Amino acid sequence: MKLLRNLGLVLIISGFIALYGYGLLSLLSSSDVPIFIKASIIAIGFGILVILFYILYEQRVKKSKEKFYKG
Repeated sequence: MKLLRNLGLVLIISGFIALYGYGLLSLLSSSDVPIFIKASIIAIGFGILVILFYILYEQRVKKSKEKFYKG
């Protein structure tokens, strides 16, 4: 069951990455979208990535501390 859950998560995340990448590419190549909108969307995307990596880092630190205290 853990394998299926991980496979599902990988598929969902890769789908979001592909969709976001395509949208970002088409947005940046469009000349009628103002530069402020382009910069704002890029900043939102990077902000989401920073938060995601921070959450993953915190969970890893928490898990390593639990292993240390359990002995």
